[in-house]
Amino acid sequence: MLIRKHVPWAGFLVFGFAITALGQGPPIARMSAEQQVQALIQSGAHAIEVGDAPQARAAYHQLLQLGRENGRLDLVGQAQHGLGRAALAAHDPLTAIDHLEQSVAAYEQLRASGLSGETPQRVEPYHSLITALMMQSSSPVDQFVERAFAGAARARADRPEHVRSRADLAAALGAGDMVITFFVGESQAYAWAFDRNTLIGYLLPPPAEIAAAVERVNAYAAQNDRAGVERIADDLMPALLGPVLDRIPALTRVIFVMDGPLRQLSIGELPIGDGKPSLSRRLSVSTVDDGSLFEEIGRAASQPQPPSAWPMATRVAGAIIIGILLVAGVAVLRRRSSIA
Repeated sequence: MLIRKHVPWAGFLVFGFAITALGQGPPIARMSAEQQVQALIQSGAHAIEVGDAPQARAAYHQLLQLGRENGRLDLVGQAQHGLGRAALAAHDPLTAIDHLEQSVAAYEQLRASGLSGETPQRVEPYHSLITALMMQSSSPVDQFVERAFAGAARARADRPEHVRSRADLAAALGAGDMVITFFVGESQAYAWAFDRNTLIGYLLPPPAEIAAAVERVNAYAAQNDRAGVERIADDLMPALLGPVLDRIPALTRVIFVMDGPLRQLSIGELPIGDGKPSLSRRLSVSTVDDGSLFEEIGRAASQPQPPSAWPMATRVAGAIIIGILLVAGVAVLRRRSSIA
């Protein structure tokens, strides 16, 4: 038992000596270039995991220097991402934003040059950048919300350089149009809603809760369990719509840009809580990705499906009666024609 109690401390001591050696020179100097890179990445990641922001910064600064000295843009991107995460761990979102924006720029430059190998879409720096921006935001409508929205659009798109600016998108919207975009990251999820004049950002439930809710909704829907779907939707839909919920009566169209597990959700078919009908019964609803958002805005809005005041049994009975009357009417017309 005594030995087991001291094992974690021994591990930390070994790690501490390893990091010191990496910083001081001789052991890392005898490593190959790739071994140095891997050692620094591992030590930086471990330092962040145990909450040692200064040690993480030291490791990633060395990695950044290696990347710059060897013209390795991929290492520059990794190092800037690590420095950004270290700043987040130290509760310094402004410094994190600076490093993470440089990390995103490095990855996008790699993708544009075709040198990004098997990882053409690196979303981890975007996740961290959006989190830092929303942490720094002090208002649902400030500049950090705007920058986070732009970062989410670039993260979701296959070709971020082709994503339209929000100013272009907003100018194309009509009166009564609203766009709601979602971003589901690793530990945080956000939504942004905008019309012709306003952009509002708001926090969503944790990604794990969103994924569980979507799975349960789809399971109930597959079983034709409407009551089960409504139970989940009563909590999920108000959370996803956020401040837009109160504006539904004044809207004519909502366009959703889905992300993560929300791509598996038929959001227009879900009731919006408190026994209210689904969105598609009240207004035009469509779901798109970032690449086709501008084209979707330019299309004419589809007409919502008005809810019927008659129950299903009454509608069926009415259809049968109408059918009988039509058959009887045709028979009468034929009889009069034969008499004539």
